[in-house]
Amino acid sequence: MASAAAFSPMGGGRHGRWPAGLYLALLTVVLALVTFLTMREARTATPADTEAEAIRYVRLALALDRLREGEVDSWFGPAALNRPEPDDPVDLGQLDRAVGDLADDLTIPGEDHDELHRASLRTLVHGLSEVTAIMIERGERHFYQEASRLYGIAPPTDVEAVRWRRARAELEVLLPGEAPLAARVKAFRGRFVVPVDRQQAIFERALAECRKRTLARWKLPSGERLDIIWTDAVPAAWHRYKGAFRSVLQINRQALALPGQAIDLACHEGYPGHHAQFVVADAAAAPDGLPIEERLTLLRSPGNMIREGAADAGVELAFPEEERFAFLRGVLFPLAGFDPADAERYVQFEALERVASGASLPILARYRDGVLDRDRAADALAEEALVASPGALLDFTDRYGAYVASYTLARDRVRAALDSSCGNPWTALRALVERPHAAFLYRQAAASAIASS
Repeated sequence: MASAAAFSPMGGGRHGRWPAGLYLALLTVVLALVTFLTMREARTATPADTEAEAIRYVRLALALDRLREGEVDSWFGPAALNRPEPDDPVDLGQLDRAVGDLADDLTIPGEDHDELHRASLRTLVHGLSEVTAIMIERGERHFYQEASRLYGIAPPTDVEAVRWRRARAELEVLLPGEAPLAARVKAFRGRFVVPVDRQQAIFERALAECRKRTLARWKLPSGERLDIIWTDAVPAAWHRYKGAFRSVLQINRQALALPGQAIDLACHEGYPGHHAQFVVADAAAAPDGLPIEERLTLLRSPGNMIREGAADAGVELAFPEEERFAFLRGVLFPLAGFDPADAERYVQFEALERVASGASLPILARYRDGVLDRDRAADALAEEALVASPGALLDFTDRYGAYVASYTLARDRVRAALDSSCGNPWTALRALVERPHAAFLYRQAAASAIASS
């Protein structure tokens, strides 16, 4: 057996001694590293450090949007932060490393209230890291793993699947006939396509009603405003919050084919949906306004999924089933030129179709995981989930992955959480949307909904 000295840096043996200078240099490096780690462990971040790191997060998120347009859903902070700089990441690999460096710096604790700020910022940076990991395909993951890690949302439960099947069975009864159900659904929809020259008036009337019903429940700042732009430049509807309690909503008229879609779009994008969500969050942050990082919303983020689920849940709060029926029959059907006597069946159809659409998620998961090819997935979406435009939904899933769960699981679980909350669901909804970046709130809402189901 060789002696221990043979393997010692200063020992003898057949390898000889290390030069004394090299040994001292190595010792100096080790001592410096230990000193650095010790100082880092003992260091406390200042609020100025946290603000600088928040700005780094914003700049990295905006750099991501320049690399992959559409990843930032909204930004209403200083324009200067969105100007490219020479040291900005030039590809996703560089961006991923820069995000990792920021995450490391945020491990240093802050003091008192500033530590709460840092904890919130860590959640946002973790989300940005998950998005870049998905884009560069770092690590293997599946659809529901992505939904869990990025959004904190669990897969559909057996109870939810039963609800989807039950809704489909009820549609079979509501729309009797020999043709496949998907064909009967398409034919029924075709009876209620709003004439193009009446769509704007119907939407504006629905928006006014959504605002009226929201203001009866929520106090909004007197200067809030939502400007509408009718354009073919967007595929459906695109909301942008501009700050100072003002938003712009671009709408493609093709998104308003059916009268009920006017209610859905007006509430989802306007009141109590995205416009009102940003307004109440901005107002709640007074007098200093929202922190810089909360003036940016990543599309693929827990906060944005909260907003999407809450916006859809808000439609049902503003228009409970009986009130939706009354408004359609008494106001929107006459404006569209439809017989009010058909409104009751139409409302029943809408409600069942909305629930049955949840069956699209397992199909999209199998498609995303490579179990179904595109043609088979499109057929399944049309036949099993009764999706009107399966190609568009698959395109969205190709681009944004598990974020598509916003429009099914997130909607249903936020709504269930509001129903099970103590007190007024409008109050619970406002509390949720005032700080959507607090991801743990959504996780609690989702867990509550799963438990209640």
